[in-house]
Amino acid sequence: MAEAIICYDKVIELDSQNESAWLHKGLALIKLGRTEDGMQCFQRMIELTPEDDKGWHYMGLGLMATGRKFDAISYFQRAIDLNPKDIDSWMQKGIALRDTGKTDEAVAAFNKVVEIRPSTPRPGRPSAKCSSRTRSGRAPPRPSRRPSPPTR
Repeated sequence: MAEAIICYDKVIELDSQNESAWLHKGLALIKLGRTEDGMQCFQRMIELTPEDDKGWHYMGLGLMATGRKFDAISYFQRAIDLNPKDIDSWMQKGIALRDTGKTDEAVAAFNKVVEIRPSTPRPGRPSAKCSSRTRSGRAPPRPSRRPSPPTR
């Protein structure tokens, strides 16, 4: 990962306006545990392309990672304003709202995720496909395990 950062630095040295290099350098820094440095890269990306939702989203994730959940909410909201169908930003906004005690707003954000993509399971509630229990609360019967017939 350190090698990737060196490469992104060279790209940025050649073209300091390359928003993709700033984004990917920020992601690499975060993977190395250098969240604050990564967030500086996301901030630079936002300055270069304020109309791109990705910088806002990743800055929100950085803020969440550093415990600044109230601040993260506004970054996720800006990403949503730019890309209203971005379920990742809706989901992260919902998580930040839930974690800051804004339960009703969190539920509204999670419902928006389901509205955009109905097959998305809601946080904290298993979907029908994921649930290991039936409505009665009992585990469903296991299929019988018959040995496969020998192949010839």
